[in-house]
Amino acid sequence: MTTELAALRSQSRAVLSAAGVPSPEADTEEILAVALGLPRTSLAFAPAATPEQERRITELTARRARREPLQHIVGGTGFRHLWLTVGPGVFIPRPETEGLVQAVLDHLDRTVGVIDSGLAAADRGDTDTGPLVVDFCAGSGAVGLAIATERPGTRVVAVEKDPAAVTWLRRNAADHAEEIRAVGSEFAIVVADLLDEPLAQVSRQVTAGQVSVVVSNPPYIPVGAVPRDPEVRDYDPPIALYGGRDGMAVVRPLIELAAVLLQPGGLIAVEHGDDQGDETSGAYGVPDLLRAHGGFVGVRDLRDLAGRPRVTVARLG
Repeated sequence: MTTELAALRSQSRAVLSAAGVPSPEADTEEILAVALGLPRTSLAFAPAATPEQERRITELTARRARREPLQHIVGGTGFRHLWLTVGPGVFIPRPETEGLVQAVLDHLDRTVGVIDSGLAAADRGDTDTGPLVVDFCAGSGAVGLAIATERPGTRVVAVEKDPAAVTWLRRNAADHAEEIRAVGSEFAIVVADLLDEPLAQVSRQVTAGQVSVVVSNPPYIPVGAVPRDPEVRDYDPPIALYGGRDGMAVVRPLIELAAVLLQPGGLIAVEHGDDQGDETSGAYGVPDLLRAHGGFVGVRDLRDLAGRPRVTVARLG
């Protein structure tokens, strides 16, 4: 890295630090890489910035200092092995949600078995026999696309109601269509509202009692519990954040619908806030709702990498 570029890096980091950005060092590296058109690993060998690149670094740094999400600035985000395009109007996938995907993959491996990608369903000509996963509140498609690409021979139906989010969902599905085909999986998008006769709207893709997994990262923040981080509060769409008075306005109908869609032994997996699982301070959370329903067994609360309750799973009895 040249002396000039090192100075720009130092200036950018100082601006982000002063603005209270949580990770000024890492964000500066991303900004430099985007402005210079280089991978981060090549920054150490980058030549001096051109005047246009210098202006670009200053512009992107200023946007981040205003707490615009880094993912909007660089045009996307990594999620498991995927690169997803995101921007205004869609919820930005978080690392915590990767655990939701892993819970689904673990269940499919236990109950359906591991399918060798070399013998994917498309190669065998039986694409209708793979496990069926329905991803409600699909947003950018992070959860469903990760499952479809990592678990060969899986049929995924991504359900989303917000037109702005559907635009990003379709774009990401198109970007990863070849990966999905290569492992013999399928990925379909249904525009439907979970709170407005969803079964009728998804019936062309889904048959009641035949679904292997219902998975969702729904809006679960109680109205009034405004997030502290400006990146979330000011940029993530409210429709993807707030779940009614207690945060469970979407989770309740999701559980009822899962009981209709799932096959016996099928899995429901729901992400929730760290105060909405077991061992909470008395909040009525997702595990409580599943146990109260009576149709589910094996209710378990899974923790994220930080040790916080994050995902509840259960099987249809």
